[in-house]
Amino acid sequence: MLQSIVSSVRIQHTRNKPKRKKSRGRFKAQIVTPISSHREGIEKRVEKHFSKPQNDVHSKPKFQSPQICVCEVKQRINRSKDQILTDMEANFQIAAKSSCKLVVYPQLYTTGFDMSKERQKVAALTLADVHSDIYRLASKYSLCVLYGYPKFLPGEDVLYNCTMFLDTIGGCYREYRKSNCANETRYGRGSDSAKTFASPGLGCKIGMAIGFDVGNLDKDSALDFQNQGCQLLLVCNIRSPTITPKLEEIRGKLRIAYCYYSYDDKDHIHVL
Repeated sequence: MLQSIVSSVRIQHTRNKPKRKKSRGRFKAQIVTPISSHREGIEKRVEKHFSKPQNDVHSKPKFQSPQICVCEVKQRINRSKDQILTDMEANFQIAAKSSCKLVVYPQLYTTGFDMSKERQKVAALTLADVHSDIYRLASKYSLCVLYGYPKFLPGEDVLYNCTMFLDTIGGCYREYRKSNCANETRYGRGSDSAKTFASPGLGCKIGMAIGFDVGNLDKDSALDFQNQGCQLLLVCNIRSPTITPKLEEIRGKLRIAYCYYSYDDKDHIHVL
């Protein structure tokens, strides 16, 4: 009699006992996920102006990418310094409201590219002191800025195609002169070495390139960017870049932000 009561209580207890759900660990799920399908998913989410590194399933990005404001603007020629600053401040206000840390402009932004060499020399001398004004303006909004401009050295009679990076947050700047020139009779040739440097304001290492610098990247120069620890490559163009196999190779390993002139003669501001 006692045994039958005990056995009935055990059966009832077993029936009323809630079933345990099988734990599906996150680490186990990550191991099962094929790396190839993970990369295909990343490639589909790559944006027009900004590429993300193709990380393996178990790896994490080395740094948190800053919010970037890419100014795809129409070309403006014969602007005064005040007009340049007015146009840039309008873009800086949009960037600040969007919580951006970096604003990027196209190649030869201050003067435009569609002018004769002699006129560009004159414009370069006229706007030689614009950089300090842009720095003060960017400091007002706590922004870093990258823009293209021509630099003329009268003593050498050489015109350079340059970019200027102003880190108003970290209090530094860096100039780069284009090394791969399509027309070397117009512009002087800058340094062949990859330009990579630390930006205290953005908290990462920046690389700078202009136009053909990226299209002509060979394995050695691509390795220079990687070996120097470049995390964010900023490219100033005139038109949208052609994605060559060499560019595709480094695009999977670095984060790249492009900026070029608009095709419809209108200003387009992209927050990435």
